[in-house]
Amino acid sequence: MQKRILIIEDSKLSRMAIGSCIPEGNYLVFEAQDGAEGIDLFKDTNPDMTFLDVVMPNIDGFETLRRLKGLDGRAKIVMLTADSNPKAVERALSYGALLVINKPPMSADIEKALSET
Repeated sequence: MQKRILIIEDSKLSRMAIGSCIPEGNYLVFEAQDGAEGIDLFKDTNPDMTFLDVVMPNIDGFETLRRLKGLDGRAKIVMLTADSNPKAVERALSYGALLVINKPPMSADIEKALSET
């Protein structure tokens, strides 16, 4: 059975970059372009892992993370950020993120995260 992956990222280019690092055939990938759409898709798809951008319009990544963890406290969520500020990383982890990956993500970082599914 394929594992479900949700990518919540406002940049189409970044969604494509993340998706290209996910092995074909093993995963079913869903994409959302902001936090509100991501929350709805999370409810509909019950993903095995979610990749979530920090900076997005409407609902930012931190608030989206908080809401997703409220829906499923065991959800595996990997935050993506171009800001390597230790306080942002600490905040994401304190909200329940599994990992924080710097953008642009390296294939090895995505593979490492997927090994947690």
